[in-house]
Amino acid sequence: MKHDYDLLIIGAGTAGVVAAVYGKALYKKVLVVENEIPGGRNFFSFTYPLNALISIARKISSVKSLDGLGLSCDNVVMDISLLKKKIDETIKVIAEGVSPEVFTKMEIDYVKGNCSFAGPNSVSLNGKVVTAAKIVLCCGLVNSIPEIDGLTAENCLFAEDLVNLKNFPASAVIIGAGESGIEIANVLSSFGTQVTLLERNSELLPDEDSGIRDMIERNMNDRKISIHKSSEISAVIQSENFIEVKYMTEGIERAVTAEKIICCTGRKLSFADLNISAAGIEYDANKIITDEFLRTSAKNIFAAGDVTGKLNYNNTAEIEGLTAVINCSQLFKKTVNYGIIPRCLNCDMEFARFGMTEAEAEKKFGKSIRVYKFPLKYSIKASIENMNEGIAKIVCKSNSRIIGAQIYSDGASELVHQLLLLVKMKKKFSEISHVSHIFPSYSDILRQPSKRCLMEQQLDNVLLNIFHGLLGKKV
Repeated sequence: MKHDYDLLIIGAGTAGVVAAVYGKALYKKVLVVENEIPGGRNFFSFTYPLNALISIARKISSVKSLDGLGLSCDNVVMDISLLKKKIDETIKVIAEGVSPEVFTKMEIDYVKGNCSFAGPNSVSLNGKVVTAAKIVLCCGLVNSIPEIDGLTAENCLFAEDLVNLKNFPASAVIIGAGESGIEIANVLSSFGTQVTLLERNSELLPDEDSGIRDMIERNMNDRKISIHKSSEISAVIQSENFIEVKYMTEGIERAVTAEKIICCTGRKLSFADLNISAAGIEYDANKIITDEFLRTSAKNIFAAGDVTGKLNYNNTAEIEGLTAVINCSQLFKKTVNYGIIPRCLNCDMEFARFGMTEAEAEKKFGKSIRVYKFPLKYSIKASIENMNEGIAKIVCKSNSRIIGAQIYSDGASELVHQLLLLVKMKKKFSEISHVSHIFPSYSDILRQPSKRCLMEQQLDNVLLNIFHGLLGKKV
């Protein structure tokens, strides 16, 4: 059966843009459908503005950390309107790189509008039925407001709303201490906001390394962020100028009052108008169900990006967009190795990581694993900048091949790629010890433990030990 298009991409966020560009290399006729702006509403309204705020907040924290070196910087004045202007100018430039005109130059058809499935190979688009041999669904997620008595869209803010405020609030309650909640808590506290963080789990970041998790929480407490774990919110009461939040924690009913309440409880699927049941696509409350090749229950339809429910990061969306479009066209399918996808939490310092934690590795491989640690306080660069609490942990198998890493340090989002390159090239952690590094630099937190890894390899080398034994030398 002949179709109007070889490939249809629904959604032009990060995953959709990547799928379209690579899809054009594999298919003659490609159509991209987006109901908002190409590049994705999430990136332009949430990811970029929030990271701009995070960057400023971390610079403020860096300056304040120099108190011990004689520099005092207590009063911070922030003109949000100037920041908003800068963000808007930058977004305009970025948007030019993914504009409809760019798609046109690449001979990719682009249509702005809403579409809904009429079948597994057809959609209704702006009143017209369009058919496609293969479809990649990249429709993204939307903010979710938890079902709490008194909490509404009118009195609840989300991360993207912060940059649109005239002034930062004197006090704020943040619901949810996942990555977004922790990042926003650190941002607001840097600008002087009194922050209360409410989390229903018994631990912050329960899936992360316990030692680093404790460091992050301790540093947040030092910044006067009030953290309440195992908290269940019962009601939100709006008054003229303040919001009261009632919650239960440790069996005690409590209440906190603040100017603003910010929801960081995750996002949900948004495709009510897509009519995906007509295409035979299975899904649950938080994701479209896919196999290891990103294929949905409809054999010609794949999914990529946040809708897969895997890791909701821009770099994950890129890899999934590429993988999905490759699997659309080829007999031999590719899978996404989520174990080597890095991610970064921006708190007082960066917390970058990938792969297994020490606990996860020990559970899978037993006591044979090797964990190389380097506390930040022993880094010359860190001591110069008065950054003392942090750590690098590199988790290896017994053969010194890296299976996970956690770095809590300034520059962690850059340092982690040195380790990922070793993983990709199937090299041992000790290889870093052979590379000369600039001194002083934060890279020391990787180079120093890699030298210990090299020494252990030599001690484990049977042939080397025999040779030295014959020579009467001791390794």
